[in-house]
Order: sequence, then structure tokens, then C-alpha cells
Amino acid sequence: MRKYLCMTFALLALAMGRADAQRCLPGMKGVQLTADMTDGFYNHFNRNDAGFAFGLSVSACIKGGNQWIFGGEILQRYYPYRSTRIPLAQYTGEAGYYYNFFSDPKKMFFLNIGGSAWQAMNR
Repeated sequence: MRKYLCMTFALLALAMGRADAQRCLPGMKGVQLTADMTDGFYNHFNRNDAGFAFGLSVSACIKGGNQWIFGGEILQRYYPYRSTRIPLAQYTGEAGYYYNFFSDPKKMFFLNIGGSAWQAMNR
């Protein structure tokens, strides 16, 4: 285990290059893509109730360090019933606005206050 940990740190040190941070300057956009397995990492061959989730969200910085966020996610889970599986899918959409309450002059620290609303739909 220690050998793998040392190799991981060595590869990370070799792969390090220039890193840029998102500083929430006007016009900056960010994209977040997520993929998950429900209740652990397995598939329908070894567990009958396997499932997955995918999500995509986009954030846009506007004047003053404020942000708009829009996103969506799908979650699909299978429920075993007798000798078959019943799929249940849930679609979720989100929209939100975050106000820049405080940030330092170098734009290294942000404190945002805001809210978002989401709507879920089961199929």
C-alpha cells in the first residue's frame, strides 16, 4: 500500500504544471460534469439494484463577482422485484444566483450568499 501511495505522489509531482484558479472575473464560465454510482461501485451483473447518476452544471461570473448557476442531473436506480428489475429515473434541474458578499482585493477569498431552486421529476 505504501508503495502505491509513493508512486501516486511521484506521478502527481511529475504531472504538475501551471495551475490556474477560477477567480470569478466577469465573463468567466465554468462547467462541472459529474458521474456517480448509487450505493457503491457495482453493476447489474453482481448486484440486482445497481444504478447511476450523471450531472452537468454551468456557472457564469458576472459583474462584481456574482454568479449564475444552471444545471441538471439524472439519477436511475433499479429495484428488484421477483425475477426482474424495475427502473426508476429522477430528473433534477437547478438554477441559482449567488451574490458576492465579501472578497479580498487579490480575489483569493470569496464569501457568497445566495440561493438556488431545483425541480425534480420522477419517471
